[in-house]
Amino acid sequence: MTTDRRPARDQLRREYDSSHRLEKIRAPACANLALMVGALEAARDAAAPELMKNVCTRFLASVSAFYGIASPNLKLLGPRPHSTHEGRLAH
Repeated sequence: MTTDRRPARDQLRREYDSSHRLEKIRAPACANLALMVGALEAARDAAAPELMKNVCTRFLASVSAFYGIASPNLKLLGPRPHSTHEGRLAH
């Protein structure tokens, strides 16, 4: 698995190391994820950016609530294909 570089700052490095040691990660119930994935696939197949943004926002809110964290900002990129290099978006 590709991860970020180990941070130089002490506090961030401790958080990184703690996360790196995890062997299992709690996940929401499969049924909930399956419904969300189905909605994401339908929005993708409809090629409707506003619908996709709405579904992604709900997905992020659901997962964030499960983990008890703030929902991240969402930036919906244009249609694929995008060029990638070593797993990162290339320009």
